[in-house]
Amino acid sequence: MTKVNASNAMLQVLKDWGVDTIYGLPGGSFDSTMNAIHDFRDDIRYIGVRHEEVGALAAVAEAKLTGKIAVTFGSAARVQRTCSTACTTPRRTTSLCSRSLARCRPR
Repeated sequence: MTKVNASNAMLQVLKDWGVDTIYGLPGGSFDSTMNAIHDFRDDIRYIGVRHEEVGALAAVAEAKLTGKIAVTFGSAARVQRTCSTACTTPRRTTSLCSRSLARCRPR
């Protein structure tokens, strides 16, 4: 049985879902994820941001403009709060938010 790194498995799922861009603020808690992003650099583009909330807002904007799943990584609760608030807007949005990877449901 082949062992697969959890971060690589997560990025493979995101790739299978059609995700081609990830926004985020790299940090110590995401070291293995950053290594996996490097492994998937031909399929998934990483855009570093200066603040976690910027990543969340960028992902929500991408999801609203394209209708596709958008992803942001951050270690602070602000990311989840910002993304959750943005996902409750009237327009249908699908976005994948932060550490818990909790999917924002369209209303």
